Amino acid sequence: MKSNERIAYCRVFSDLIMADSVIDAGEMDYFTGFRADFRLSRQEEIEAKGMTLAEAIGILRESDKETREELVSRCRALSVSDGFCARLEALLIMGVARALDDLYGEVSHIYSFPKNIFDIPTSCLIYIEGEPAECVDNLVERNYRGLFSEFRLGGFEFIYIPEIIRHYREAEPGLMERIAGFIAPQLSEERRREGVEKLLRMTTYEFTKDILCNKLGMDSLRNTTPAFFLKIGTSFVGDTIYSNYLKMDIEGDLMRDVHEFLDEFTSMLSSDVVIVSNNREQHNQFLYAGFYKLLLDMHLMRRNVRSRIFINPYKEEISFPDIDTVLHGLHRREKALYLTMLVMSSRGGVNFASPATSRQREAYDRRMNKLQEMYRHFYGIFGGDKDKAPDLRQSDIRRPMLSLIKRQLGKLSGQLLNIGDYVVSKDKDNTLFIHLDSSLVEVKDGMTGDMVPLTEWIKTSSQF
Repeated sequence: MKSNERIAYCRVFSDLIMADSVIDAGEMDYFTGFRADFRLSRQEEIEAKGMTLAEAIGILRESDKETREELVSRCRALSVSDGFCARLEALLIMGVARALDDLYGEVSHIYSFPKNIFDIPTSCLIYIEGEPAECVDNLVERNYRGLFSEFRLGGFEFIYIPEIIRHYREAEPGLMERIAGFIAPQLSEERRREGVEKLLRMTTYEFTKDILCNKLGMDSLRNTTPAFFLKIGTSFVGDTIYSNYLKMDIEGDLMRDVHEFLDEFTSMLSSDVVIVSNNREQHNQFLYAGFYKLLLDMHLMRRNVRSRIFINPYKEEISFPDIDTVLHGLHRREKALYLTMLVMSSRGGVNFASPATSRQREAYDRRMNKLQEMYRHFYGIFGGDKDKAPDLRQSDIRRPMLSLIKRQLGKLSGQLLNIGDYVVSKDKDNTLFIHLDSSLVEVKDGMTGDMVPLTEWIKTSSQF
């Protein structure tokens, strides 16, 4: 077995031991045997602690069938080493087994995301989609009652956004706005009304895009096919807690696949007792706990949001539409620099460090001159005189501008998820870049007046 496979094994076993928040002698004995069987080194154990579950599964998906099957077999044995397979242990094993299976592995995927203040409960199983899929939507709609009942027998609460929104729409006039005002009294009456109207129009696709991707930072779900999505546990990776999820794409016979999943899952549980919540929403009554609290809070509170960036040079404005906030405190020179850095980050970043040799210096000067021309162009469309644009090649001019951008963005740290993704960072090679995916950046087109993706705007709006 390769070293990276041993490290991945160790990550999975570590998560399984920690799944039920109890570490016992049986588990330690089993892990000691595993360490001896595979000659796991201390360094490999250390590296496993710095790997996410998704990374571990990604490595093992490339392994041979025997290696994958042995992991699943050992996980099952480890889960009952204390004489009892807990529900959270069974959830993790299901995720690992599905993702590494020759058949189910094609439609089963493990994701690891930094744990957010708003976290999806492990009892929830959610239907998601990256774009409207009428055929599958209709299939789920027709089978909703059956799906709800089947998942409930397995201890899951099936979350189908159209059903939740349908119940909200049936409330008496004005009630949802009063509830929104109670939950988020800081909202203006206009914002409250707009928020409720948007909530009542929410679809599965919009929930996936706006809540999961933009507000919870699950960007890799943006283009997902219709799927069932559930949390299978947490991992401690370095100093960061990650939430782990299983996504099962919907293909083939819907109800048959659901039955097979639930039969396999419940067969692993040591207890025949399944805890199911009896809480039900009645007319003019709305649950405010678990997933339902998350949905309302994320929609109304506007905290820790993975917001898009809208840049309107013609109004000299940089805004974050998903938190209804405009970036203040910057002159056009900093705004043009931020746009320049967003463009350069989509191409790998920019390094201002001066090279040592004359040959390298010539190439460096050409790059810097081209960068300065780009900046002058952006400075001009922000309303400035291109001939008076600051010279980015001068560090004593550039650095204070970057510092001001960082300070002003820092004021949004309570609203934006992972503020570090929005500021200009420097890596070990002194390359400056912004971590944010360029797909979240849109710029106003001066010809059409539409907001267009950054990469598309660059192709059509300038020579750079």
